[in-house]
Amino acid sequence: MVLGAGSVLAQTSRIEGTVRDAQSRDPVENARVSVVGTNLFALTNVNGYYAIENVPVGTYDVRVQVIGFQSVVFTNQRVTAGLPTTVNFQLQPSILRIEGVVVTGVAEGTQAVKLPFTVAQVGGEELPVPPQSAEAAIRGKVSGVKMVRNEGTPGSGITVLLRGATSINTSGRSNEPLYVVDGVIMGQSMVDVDALDIENIEVVKGAAAAALYGARAANGVISIQTRRGSEIPDGETSIIFRSEFGRNGIENYIPQAQTHGFVTQNGQWVGTVAGGDGSDSLVAPDERALAIRTTNWRPTRDLVRDSTDWDGDGTFSGHSYYIVDNAFPGTTYDNLRRFFSPGSFYTNSLSVSHRTGTTNFRASAHQTREQGVVDGLEGYNRRGVRLNVDHRIGRAFDFNASGYYAQSIADDPQGGENAFYSLNFYPIDVDLQELNENPRDSIDYLINPDPSVVEANPLYGAQNRDEEAIRGRVLGSLGVRWRPTDVFDVRADFSYDRSDRNYTTYYFKGFRTLDPTSYNEGGLYKTNSNTQAINASADLTYTNRFGDLATTFKVRGLIERQENASFDASITNFVVGEVRDMDMGDPANANVGSSSSAVNSIGYFLSGQFDYKDRYIFDGLIRRDGSSLFGSEQRWHWYYRLGMAYRLSQESFWNIDWWPEMKLRASIGTAGGRPSFSAQYETFNVSGGQVTKGTLGNKDLKPEKATEIELGVDMIFGGNVSLALTYADSKVEDQILSVPLAGYYGFSNQWRNAGTLESNTLEGNLQWGIIQKPDVGWNVNFVIDRTRQKITDFDLPAYRYQTYFYVREGEVLGTMYGARWASSCDEIFTTSGQNAAGVCENFQLNDDGYLVPVGAGNSYQDGVNQNYFGSKITIDGREFDWGLPFEAEEIAVDTLPGGQVFTDTTDYVTIGSTQPDFNFGLGQTFRYKGFSIYALFDAQIGGDIFNNTRQWAARDGNAWEYDQSSKSAGDKKSYDYYQRLYYVNASNSHYAESGEYLKFRELSLRYTFNRGQLEGVLGGFFKRVTLAAIGRNLLTWTGYSGYDPEVANSGDGAVYRVDAFDYPNYRTFTGSVEIEF
Repeated sequence: MVLGAGSVLAQTSRIEGTVRDAQSRDPVENARVSVVGTNLFALTNVNGYYAIENVPVGTYDVRVQVIGFQSVVFTNQRVTAGLPTTVNFQLQPSILRIEGVVVTGVAEGTQAVKLPFTVAQVGGEELPVPPQSAEAAIRGKVSGVKMVRNEGTPGSGITVLLRGATSINTSGRSNEPLYVVDGVIMGQSMVDVDALDIENIEVVKGAAAAALYGARAANGVISIQTRRGSEIPDGETSIIFRSEFGRNGIENYIPQAQTHGFVTQNGQWVGTVAGGDGSDSLVAPDERALAIRTTNWRPTRDLVRDSTDWDGDGTFSGHSYYIVDNAFPGTTYDNLRRFFSPGSFYTNSLSVSHRTGTTNFRASAHQTREQGVVDGLEGYNRRGVRLNVDHRIGRAFDFNASGYYAQSIADDPQGGENAFYSLNFYPIDVDLQELNENPRDSIDYLINPDPSVVEANPLYGAQNRDEEAIRGRVLGSLGVRWRPTDVFDVRADFSYDRSDRNYTTYYFKGFRTLDPTSYNEGGLYKTNSNTQAINASADLTYTNRFGDLATTFKVRGLIERQENASFDASITNFVVGEVRDMDMGDPANANVGSSSSAVNSIGYFLSGQFDYKDRYIFDGLIRRDGSSLFGSEQRWHWYYRLGMAYRLSQESFWNIDWWPEMKLRASIGTAGGRPSFSAQYETFNVSGGQVTKGTLGNKDLKPEKATEIELGVDMIFGGNVSLALTYADSKVEDQILSVPLAGYYGFSNQWRNAGTLESNTLEGNLQWGIIQKPDVGWNVNFVIDRTRQKITDFDLPAYRYQTYFYVREGEVLGTMYGARWASSCDEIFTTSGQNAAGVCENFQLNDDGYLVPVGAGNSYQDGVNQNYFGSKITIDGREFDWGLPFEAEEIAVDTLPGGQVFTDTTDYVTIGSTQPDFNFGLGQTFRYKGFSIYALFDAQIGGDIFNNTRQWAARDGNAWEYDQSSKSAGDKKSYDYYQRLYYVNASNSHYAESGEYLKFRELSLRYTFNRGQLEGVLGGFFKRVTLAAIGRNLLTWTGYSGYDPEVANSGDGAVYRVDAFDYPNYRTFTGSVEIEF
């Protein structure tokens, strides 16, 4: 910060000196030496020398920063007219983030060691594996961050949670953090931003730190700064070309049943014709599906029949069952590997940076193509350009501007007929690539190659339906800064974000479906939507030092406006084929719709920071926000922050050389969560010309209010180890929930503030520079976190959410419910009650861990050995299916209105929890001269996923577990055993699987040829050449039976983990070359 006042503007001088490595005494090149509180800076040359010109007379703090070394600040450096001031630095090596400077969530740039709350940082140098989506850059590198890529569709984004969810119901909004890129508050997702442009990322994880952003920041803030050319030496130009190419591929395939349960004879299928005389007929091994299609033939089940039915009550009757363990007699197909095919991946980028005197800029362009893993699809293609410019006018004015444009095109196999759903049902003897008799082209596959399967051929829809999403993105920002004196700073900023999204689905004339539909004769569906967000702010900052007390005050006012508009149209029954025009359809089948909305917000805040003797640090902020999203009677709300830090290591009594930094910190703050646009308004539904009431308006609707207390300690040991420990306790009141209304209201529901969600988070971050030498380095970053969340207040009747979850007071967020298959005798209820005397001896745990009824003295292995499968058994007055699992029951106690206690049994019980016990990430970088290797692992320990994909596959007996061919006779299970577990697709414990995993997330092997090695190549034309092998999502160690445990099918995927036949995540192997000219 600037020290002193009253400088004479016309009198200037120079600050100069050298920067050296304190251990080797070698000069440090490209170190940034700056005058704190101004935009005056210089970069050191190859000799470590720097010179900052035109520094006004006065007293200043001078800071040096460079990657790989500790930041150093020399205070009270006096500049005298006509005489240069010499400031020499000797830097200790460091890779510790805690020694960096933070600009997000604070009034002015502040050293991390002086923050009373947590702001995590990830520098561009920590991204040797550029992620496909910019926000993914922090995965596994920052504690308290949970990321789930809900689906692997190329170009799709990632669900991000910072310290857990803040909203129970996110209809029309999300639990995602607020994203800011170069000061632009993003109105849409981050997927359009190119990760190669990133210079630095700052993560503000909770309300205590995010209070500066007010009503939009309950979910935290992720701020990204892109490269601006200020990092290169004065007078130089840097041109960098980078190209990366490789392949995408599936790591794990879902297995299918490799056997069947039908009768074969001499290699032929045995069956009967429906409606015939019932006599057997034989079908050739490769013609089962053809016979079903053409003659209504049906194969015969391979039933085991028994004339006696063992029964505990002594009654006998015939019964039968069958086992899926017969080999297919003809050709079989691995349809999953035919549907999925390795696709290409490439990205090319070119950047030009220049810095001279008072101006620096960086221009970049990129193209990325990611084909994905579905055969026949183009995947995702994005192009973008960016320009960042900074300019200084004299000593008093700064100007900065940023502009970005990107366009992407993507296709999607999940629209319409979801191919990943129907892929589950076809047995392995069905050729999904079989063409129609007179095919239209090479992809005119049979729409239903096996009519015993009631789903469409997944290949047909995926490759014949043309579904395209075109997205355009414009980001722009302007900033002006004026320093009228040494202590005052005036700044104005303006930002703009526009997103255009155009979706088109086209069905050609003659498109095939299982059931007749209007688009069999052609169809065209179009949706055009756009969102534009405008933000403007102005602030005044006062920075001064009074003896040992350094102070900073800031006041800011800001306005925001976001506009949304969409238009959709569709038409079917084309008169002329192959013409993609609305005019070609039948007007009687045309539909149109549109919507528009606008949101206005205004806010202002006052903040202050106090630093006494570099050890006693105080921070305070108060903010008031108004928004049109709030109810008309609740337009304005206050937010605040108070923070304190105490650096014990700066005290005179702290004489521990190997422990140079010890800081205690505490903060409390509030932030808000805004309602969706329509939540406060009355809504009506229009259908067929009839108007019906929908949602009742609420003029008293308030934003959710998050209050967080954060406590922590930051430590540095020996200059190369840092440890940060944090405990955060959050309480989010005034939850915005949809409340059912009584019939006399005329409206079905109303959005109200009706609940409280509380959470606590533990976080740890360890950084260790194990080896820090000029030619050899080894750095480790380890993060770990755990979050627990509970609904502590809920003013509504309990209700189910997404079938698998309960929303009610006292509920732990993420707890899954359904039928649980009994595994202990305490879960048996018969005529005599719970676990009645003598009942348990009639049951046995089988090899799946389920308690099954077998009768006293019998074994679960008697199902096949004694042919007991298919029979009934009555135990203490209750009839069971022999050897089959049954639902566990619990005694449920509910307190009804008026205090009445109601007790009953229920089979809708807890079956799992989506929330992990803890998460961790481990990243390591090792370098030796020009060679470096980087590896990142991250893991989830504990936590469950409901595997609805596997459950649907069980409907027709095509799931892998039906296949009994590899089991001994005693362990084999009947077809009905797995049909019982399928449970007609209802929620049950059999499909609540462990989502625990360890992922080898990123790998980079690089070798860099420096200028000295390249001097003889093209006359020294190249400054640097880097060759690299890169892997993403390489290996996953997990017990989960789906494609990948990182899966969910909702916007709250990090909380509500359900696998429901989405595009699977995949891995990528590439090679890259980067050339600096």
